[in-house]
Order: sequence, then C-alpha cells, then structure tokens
Amino acid sequence: MSHGPVTGFTFMVQGEKHPAYVFTRVESFVESFVDDVNNMTQDMFQKHKDSFLTVFEGTLPSTLDERFTSFHEQIIAQKKDF
Repeated sequence: MSHGPVTGFTFMVQGEKHPAYVFTRVESFVESFVDDVNNMTQDMFQKHKDSFLTVFEGTLPSTLDERFTSFHEQIIAQKKDF
C-alpha cells in the first residue's frame, strides 16, 4: 500500500504487551490515520495545519548556529533527542 510522499514514521512503544500485538496495533493505527487523512476535507486539513504551525511556531531553529546550540545542549544533557 502506497501512502504518498511520506518518507517514514518512527514509533517508540514501551509496555508489557507482546511485540507482535503492539505491531498489529501500530499497523491498525496507521491504516486508520491514512483513512482519516484521505477522507479529510480541505477546510479540516487547513485547520489541522494551522494548529500545528501555531504550536510549533518559533520553536524550530532558524539558523545553523541555533541548530548547533540546540544539538550541543542535548548532547551535554545526555538527552540525544534529535
């Protein structure tokens, strides 16, 4: 099944369930998500897009120096969440 131009998703799941069960649930979510997006009106898509941009506005580094600083802070804090 082709999902368009998306290059990938990463799911990090922790819990006590068997990995095979978790995999089936992730697959079910992805299929449901694709259906929801495919059936979304243009107006609803624009509302989701605007909401996303409002939440993340100004949080992404705009210069190479800001990006380096962000990565460097995460490495020093041993977060490595980049």
